[in-house]
Amino acid sequence: MKLVAYALTFVVLCCITSSFVSSEGGLLQTVKLRFFHDNITSYADYDLNSSSLISHPKFELKRPTVIYIPGWNTNNTDSETFVHIITAYLQRNDHNILVLNYEKLSQEFYGFIVARIPKIGKRLALALRDLYSKGLDHSRIHMIGYSLGAPIAAEAGRALQNLSYIIPRITGLDPALPFYGNNMHAELNKNDAKFVDIIHTDAGVYGINRSVGHADFYPNGGRRPQPACGAVLWQKLSLLFGRCPHYVSAHFYGQSVASKEKIFVGINRFNSSDTAPMGFHCPTTASGDYDLRANWTTIN
Repeated sequence: MKLVAYALTFVVLCCITSSFVSSEGGLLQTVKLRFFHDNITSYADYDLNSSSLISHPKFELKRPTVIYIPGWNTNNTDSETFVHIITAYLQRNDHNILVLNYEKLSQEFYGFIVARIPKIGKRLALALRDLYSKGLDHSRIHMIGYSLGAPIAAEAGRALQNLSYIIPRITGLDPALPFYGNNMHAELNKNDAKFVDIIHTDAGVYGINRSVGHADFYPNGGRRPQPACGAVLWQKLSLLFGRCPHYVSAHFYGQSVASKEKIFVGINRFNSSDTAPMGFHCPTTASGDYDLRANWTTIN
């Protein structure tokens, strides 16, 4: 059933060729780094080949820097997953908040984006290298990839390693399954950063269905149905278009950022004495698969 749903959902997208979309070079030039400050409507966009971000009066070199990479069609300030995470960091007021803004690319067909992920990741890596040379502390970088953003983070991590840098931490929020489910070399994995943690919420449908990080968290079994998404029957019947269980990963993470407490504590699947908080507060010493029951509000 899941395989059929996957095929029906994406067969049209993967069959569309780039002849129906804008030129690749022009679209790649639209990818920016968006710096958020003060509130969700206060931001500035910077070309990836420009290091002038460092000169922004609100950018503080002494702060840790989080880089959020949205998923396909969630790359704008109207997206609930986007707003939830960025708002949570803004409320903390203790991070430089960057978003890889590939909104125009994100509006293209899914298969078109997937084919260009290595180039997007490499461009991000080169931008970070230039920022490092201007004083950005490479030891205080945390990259977060939601859905299709996870393999972009992976590609950036690999490209940075080729430039003699290693990202300290990458968090994957239900990394995308379509086109990645059978390609372990392309998806995010524990080799892409010093520490990789994953939150699985829609495994086998929109999210990958295996452990790939140093620590993998499986709230409510890591798959649909998710308690925050309404009726169980509807979730099972809506494999084609119901993406709420996929979104839940970002909501869980945003809630962990907003909380000063270590909420959503998981228990190691093979060692019940080993516990670790899921999300923002996850320690880099966490290792293995963690299970937990988690819910908080209904997501529309």
